Amino acid sequence: MYPPDQIELLRSIYGEGVEERSDGQDHYIFIPGLKMPQGCTPERTDALFCLQSFAPSCGGYTSRLFLRDRVASPHIPNNFSSYLIAAETWHAYSHNNVQHGPYPEMIMNHLRGLLVAC
Repeated sequence: MYPPDQIELLRSIYGEGVEERSDGQDHYIFIPGLKMPQGCTPERTDALFCLQSFAPSCGGYTSRLFLRDRVASPHIPNNFSSYLIAAETWHAYSHNNVQHGPYPEMIMNHLRGLLVAC
């Protein structure tokens, strides 16, 4: 579903474990052990990245970054919620209007959203 060149770009940055995953009609990119911004706990967690066009479960967000672990910080992000995706619990915070572009840039923009909270 996702452009192969973008998947390969993510693999070149985050490793061979990057893969597409589906849950019904929703499609995600799995990123194992994504490094969180400095000051966040845990330091790394698995992530699911999605674009609204590929995952209607993004709930109106242009894109979402779901995290396996709820990220702890001195300042908890607004609207940090839990979601059931492929029978697993994932967490996401409210961070919208990330401009479309190369996927690594979009993921970094989501992570920058955590910087104000960590």
